[in-house]
Amino acid sequence: MDELYYSLSHLASSVRNQIPCEPLKAPSFPGTSHFVCVLRFEDGVEWVARVSSKALSLKCPLPQEDIDRFASEISTLRWLKEKTSVKVPKLYAWNIPGPRNLAASDVSSGPQVLNTDSIPWMMVEKLTGVSLTYEMWNGFTDMERQKILAQVADLYAELSRHPFPEIGSLHTEPEPPYATRTHPRIYRYSFASAPVVPTDLLSLTATYRSTMPSITDPAIRGIISDIHQGLLANNPFPKEFFLAHPDLNPTNIILDPQSLLIAGFIDWDCAHTVSPMEFCIHPWFIQDRWYVDWDSEGLTRNQRDRDWFTAYIRTKTKTVQGSSKIQDRYDLANGFEQSLGVYLFGQFLHDTVCINPETLSAMYSKLEPVIQGYRQSLKPQQVGK
Repeated sequence: MDELYYSLSHLASSVRNQIPCEPLKAPSFPGTSHFVCVLRFEDGVEWVARVSSKALSLKCPLPQEDIDRFASEISTLRWLKEKTSVKVPKLYAWNIPGPRNLAASDVSSGPQVLNTDSIPWMMVEKLTGVSLTYEMWNGFTDMERQKILAQVADLYAELSRHPFPEIGSLHTEPEPPYATRTHPRIYRYSFASAPVVPTDLLSLTATYRSTMPSITDPAIRGIISDIHQGLLANNPFPKEFFLAHPDLNPTNIILDPQSLLIAGFIDWDCAHTVSPMEFCIHPWFIQDRWYVDWDSEGLTRNQRDRDWFTAYIRTKTKTVQGSSKIQDRYDLANGFEQSLGVYLFGQFLHDTVCINPETLSAMYSKLEPVIQGYRQSLKPQQVGK
């Protein structure tokens, strides 16, 4: 690990006019897909280095899919910074290994310098503030939560100004003018990526198609199939897609704990464009987590937050061109989420079946009566004009 610290510091210093730099070893975090390290320069400026943890552990070249996924996150950050007003960290330097690069375990000659050409990495601005936590969120008053939610609504409103023609992950073309376009593949954290076809109207369809063959329980297959067909029947915007943050939970929101102003949204790994229904559901931390055993106070508070968020974002989007259509999306999303939070349900089923079939079976038994009611109610929703 000292070799990695030295290499990252050396890289950062060379990018920033040879200003001496050292890693803060204590605040370095190993994540699911990335190793994160804070680098401090002699003048007090701090950067964050993100390195593919898989590349560090493998004794062979990193699979191309992992390289493409990392490249997509870089393309996403660049597009957000260049084309939108979304608050994200500034990207200072990055590396995407080429096909001729050596394995991550190979070391170049010299005093313990990692061959950083062989692994994906990026260096970004360290935002001023702290990660929002559930503990912090639960301790805020209604007014304090609303101040934060208003800024999250700004994220939604801004991304809704930039539609894409297809579902997929963002990639930057290698030749001038280096346009950013959607690539027909969705990356999914700890799971294999899912290819997208031009006729897909939901990003969930790609996951559905790739996962269904592994589900053998006919009852569960029937539920997932019903949910998928119900979502397709409730999709009045067939060719309009938007970039969505893939994991909008509190820890990916950096804010000033005193002013409650958001400094930025981090961790856009696996971001991709989605349908309006999927785009418009509420942030993770105020969704109707009906499968979680929360107390009544927490559920009631979440409902108040959702109602406030929905009302605020409708007001916010009135100033956007085509605002009536955007508000229709939120009307649709509101019913979409209340119908058992079906997108979350479908995603949870798919993920759980890959991790723990026993948990899936127990969850199915617990929710069977509610699910049967949902099956009976499947019919297209009317979107207000």
